[in-house]
Amino acid sequence: ALDLLNAIEGSGLGDIDTARMKLDIYIHTDRYLDALEIIETYYDELKDNGRVLDAFLTISLQYKRPISDKVLTDAKKFKNARILMLAATVEHLRQNFDEAEKLAMQSLLIASPEDNELFGHAFRIIIDNPSGENAAPSNTADNTYFIAKNKQDHSRQTICIYRRDVLSAP
Repeated sequence: ALDLLNAIEGSGLGDIDTARMKLDIYIHTDRYLDALEIIETYYDELKDNGRVLDAFLTISLQYKRPISDKVLTDAKKFKNARILMLAATVEHLRQNFDEAEKLAMQSLLIASPEDNELFGHAFRIIIDNPSGENAAPSNTADNTYFIAKNKQDHSRQTICIYRRDVLSAP
């Protein structure tokens, strides 16, 4: 793989093409910090690739590296269950518990049955939310949820707004 890296350097390919190839090699050879450096250098060109954003968040969390607000904002816009759960983890570590819980629920709502590892992460985030009792949504969107509290008997109801269950006229 290192010989391939050296050949790539002198290949005359554009910087971004070379960066993508290096990134793949670094990840497949467990050189995660080198991969993180490539992603950071070429972030604006690579941020729309879900695999790259997933790797960036995963490696940063694993090695306890700071994640910028810009990267977190980009992750929140990505409609991928794993990336949303990674964003929820970042918010949880930043002690933004309500935002973390919201992202975890969004992740669960779009997760497929194969994404079963996400459920454990989501429940940990939701259970760890110390402000869950006082949360009050201002707006809700599809693939999200809110908790309604009956003011008379104080019972709670969780309402999920799930895009695939919304009926619309053709």
